[in-house]
Amino acid sequence: MDAYDDDEQLSSSHVMIGDNLATPFRTTVLGLQVTVTAIDFLAGSGIVAICRNDRGMDARVPPLDRVRA
Repeated sequence: MDAYDDDEQLSSSHVMIGDNLATPFRTTVLGLQVTVTAIDFLAGSGIVAICRNDRGMDARVPPLDRVRA
């Protein structure tokens, strides 16, 4: 994709994911069953999945862990 910096790349990826990923859907995060209700872009945090567990608690989870050297 054509972007000038990391934030533009993440923002473009967020739009692409939002256009092509049907929500809500069920998945497992850290061993817990959750429903991903939306995908969001938070400045400074990047792309996050808005997840709700069976108790109705929401969490924002980054779908990818960044590896730092």
